Amino acid sequence: MTTDMDIIWRVYREPINRSKTPRGDDCIVPGEALAEMIFRQARGSYQRDAARNLAETGYIIGYKAQGDVVRGKAKNYKGRYEASLRNFANRVQDALPGRFQLEYARVGPKGAWGFRLTDEV
Repeated sequence: MTTDMDIIWRVYREPINRSKTPRGDDCIVPGEALAEMIFRQARGSYQRDAARNLAETGYIIGYKAQGDVVRGKAKNYKGRYEASLRNFANRVQDALPGRFQLEYARVGPKGAWGFRLTDEV
């Protein structure tokens, strides 16, 4: 079993992959070790989808955290999905080592709010 310290050690050995959000802001696409740390914080299928989205792109657009907008009867639980995403983001922020942070900002193409992974201090 891999410990958190082993993962943190691996995170700092990986090169930083820079990317841009749809709005044009800088973000980081996590490497294998940082993605593993993010996936460990996910609880349930919605948060696992959000973690996958964050690991692939470096950002999460709030209303499209799963990759698509919530439809049908799931719209009735939109507030719970938003709370779940905030809880996931808080856990990820607490688990991120040192210089990395998960920033709540405008990330979407039309100014939609979400989270982006940065290493800015």
